Amino acid sequence: MKLSQLRYFQAVCRTGSTSRAAEQLHISQPSVSSAIKELEQEFDVSLFSRESRSLQITEEGRILLAMADDLLERASQTEHTMRMLGKKQKVLRVGIPPMIASLLLPKIFALIRPHLQISIMEKGREDLLESLRKQQLDCAFLPYRDEQFTSVSVLPFSSVETVFCVSEDHPFAYRTSIRFNELGNEKLILFQNEYFHTQMIREQLENSGSNAEIFFETSQLSTILSMIPGSSYSGFLFRPLAESAPGIIPVSMDPKLEIKIGLFRDSNTLITREMYQFIELLKPIRE
Repeated sequence: MKLSQLRYFQAVCRTGSTSRAAEQLHISQPSVSSAIKELEQEFDVSLFSRESRSLQITEEGRILLAMADDLLERASQTEHTMRMLGKKQKVLRVGIPPMIASLLLPKIFALIRPHLQISIMEKGREDLLESLRKQQLDCAFLPYRDEQFTSVSVLPFSSVETVFCVSEDHPFAYRTSIRFNELGNEKLILFQNEYFHTQMIREQLENSGSNAEIFFETSQLSTILSMIPGSSYSGFLFRPLAESAPGIIPVSMDPKLEIKIGLFRDSNTLITREMYQFIELLKPIRE
């Protein structure tokens, strides 16, 4: 039993549904459902009866709720007391891959207020997920598609199209869309292989049978932005970045290649005051 599971259970009892609880807690609905299921399995009880699509708390659930209310209140008091003793504001540690950073950080920093301090770590998705699991980060903006994750919860944030990027005089510059199997003669400039974006592109190339050459890999977005204009090189970027870059023409993939961006955090830890403030500040730029 974890405090986070009790908090999710408490929220379901208060709101009457897992979806409303997830919205209140700023997490995904599957994370809430999973926490309830884990509690029921651990104690071999049913906490809710599920009839006519509504949740009704059971007698066992009422007993657990009474104890959970007391335990969570004590935990909150303990946290408050220790923060007062520390007399300092916690710095929120946020991870983000480079391309998502270029897309989101200007908007995020425009919203941040002096009472909330954040530090940024820029790395690939797998490195950031590992840092989350080791509790070296409090949260991370990460790309994902339809994967299922363990030990982390995901708050959906936005989605973005990945486009094929060429110079203005490239033979494909006039195209509105293109398929991966048409890229056989391309020399691609990509992010390094540990980045989710590159792994996704490699997978699509392999599935299509394309023999496009991955000419160069980099960890720097600026390198890709500087090497494509006026050259025969091509690459892949998020559409908003490609559209704002001088000398780069974005071409949609057929079918369209879209990824989701979510705010990931360790599901085994409680949402801190700083995390809650951060999520609240982000509301104007969430889709």
